[in-house]
Amino acid sequence: EALVADGALHVLSLEDIERTVRADDAERRIEAYGAAAEQAVADGYAGLRVAVAVAGLGGDPETHDSLTRWESLVDRAIVSRPLTALCLYDRRELPDRLLADLASVHPVSHDSAGAPAFRVFARPDAVALEGEVDYFSALDLGRLLDITLDDDDEVMLDLGGLGFVDHHGVMALATRHGVSFQNVPHPVARLSEVMGVAL
Repeated sequence: EALVADGALHVLSLEDIERTVRADDAERRIEAYGAAAEQAVADGYAGLRVAVAVAGLGGDPETHDSLTRWESLVDRAIVSRPLTALCLYDRRELPDRLLADLASVHPVSHDSAGAPAFRVFARPDAVALEGEVDYFSALDLGRLLDITLDDDDEVMLDLGGLGFVDHHGVMALATRHGVSFQNVPHPVARLSEVMGVAL
């Protein structure tokens, strides 16, 4: 209250930002948040912080992939803007697989039971892959890349934070179209060379 009273903080509702945008128009929604962040800076604030408690999803599998894709798109869109986001999900409401997917496309998550051993999230110059990819998680990685990246996307994938990968993980990466790689760890580069595939 004190911050609001002295003008250091201005609170918007999500409706203030999204009132003219359809919920299924991801590109326009992202533009609306970008415009709100730019306006916040123009008004003398450091940027825009968004907190969203997502509710009403239930067990509807039709919405799961689109929600995971939306979270990934937002992550890539805000990384170079004066904008941060806190996404809140009720674990009692969502299936473990969706929670794991959502955790995997965020750079940080709290108490995400069942999350795979890797994360795919945005950096200003690339998409980072961190953690481990092996027999148990390679299919999840391929599925998440299919959900979050368009076939015509040209994406730079930074593998510098990849702690371990086996041949299943290398194949999940090598067979992805439109992806190039940077900061490939030496053991990963050596394994791909032995397998005869390019990373």
